[in-house]
Amino acid sequence: MLKVRHFFLSLFLGLAATQALADNPFTHAIIKLPFSVQVETPWSRVITSQEQWQQFYDENKTYVSAVPFPHLPAQIDFELFSIVVGGLGSNYSHTDIVVQNVSTGSNSPYLSIGLLSPGSSCMVTANIHYPNIAVMIPKPAGELTIYTREYLYECKK
Repeated sequence: MLKVRHFFLSLFLGLAATQALADNPFTHAIIKLPFSVQVETPWSRVITSQEQWQQFYDENKTYVSAVPFPHLPAQIDFELFSIVVGGLGSNYSHTDIVVQNVSTGSNSPYLSIGLLSPGSSCMVTANIHYPNIAVMIPKPAGELTIYTREYLYECKK
C-alpha cells in the first residue's frame, strides 16, 4: 500500500509540476517530512540532486518514530526543481514557519519565509519542539537568497 501511495504521489507531483511550468503559476510546493531535524541552532540547506535528497533523508533516520523508516516522499526532477529545507532549532515559543513568497525567474531569486509566533496575550505550554520546513521550488537561475521575517499574532482572551 505504501509503495502504491508513493507512486501516485510521484506521478501527481510530476504531472502537476509539468503542467504548472507550462502555465507558469507554480511558485512552490510544501513537502511534509516524517521527522523534525532536532538540532539546537537554526539551519538551512538547498538540495539540488536526488543523491543530496536521499542523504538528507538518511541523516535524519534517528528522528523518525515510524518503524520501518519511510521511503523518500517522492522522486524529484532536480533538473527542474530544487528543495530548500530548514528549521529553527530547538524552540519553546511555538513558532510556525510559512512560505510568504518565492521568486525564481529573476537574476536574484529569493525565498521569503515568515516565522509566526504567539504574542503576549497567548497562553502556550513550555514544551520544546523543532519547527522545520521543506519547500520544492523551480530551479533558480542564480544563487538563492532566503529572507526571514518574524510576526507575532495575538490570541483572543
